[in-house]
Amino acid sequence: MSGSRMPIRRAYTIIELIAVIVIISTISSVVGSIVSRASAMYADASAQREAQERHSFALERLVRALREAAPLVGSTGTPGLVTGESDRCVFEDGTTFELSGTDLLMTPAGGTSGVLARDISAFELTYVGEDGNTALNFLGGDTLDMTRTIWIHLQSNDADTRTVVYLRASLGAP
Repeated sequence: MSGSRMPIRRAYTIIELIAVIVIISTISSVVGSIVSRASAMYADASAQREAQERHSFALERLVRALREAAPLVGSTGTPGLVTGESDRCVFEDGTTFELSGTDLLMTPAGGTSGVLARDISAFELTYVGEDGNTALNFLGGDTLDMTRTIWIHLQSNDADTRTVVYLRASLGAP
């Protein structure tokens, strides 16, 4: 047995090990950046969806109040909406919607203010006349009872929501 050779065991060289480490680290950095980007996109989409839900809640409440602001039965056209400003509206019963800082507030008749939506950067109401396209100019002689449609714009850092309210009855006399 003195003449038999032991089988040679093949081992990896240091260069092969370094090459494998480089390849694995490159793949992991690419996968890591993809996962990081995907999680950032998911977080952004979640924030936008949550902002959109907050906006939807606030707009639904405001739209309901505006549609119910038609003249009272038996009135001579006295509108349910008595003050119409670009960032505030006040109803005949005292209910108010307004932007205070970055909070959209609703103050029910005889109640205390409650926040409908937070982190609002813009809240705009545009009162539109019979033609459906021309914004009313209250300083130029137009009156609130000429309103037939109200455009509402609500904006925050994460969402921009717009809606149009077609009043069920005009705010003024028929």
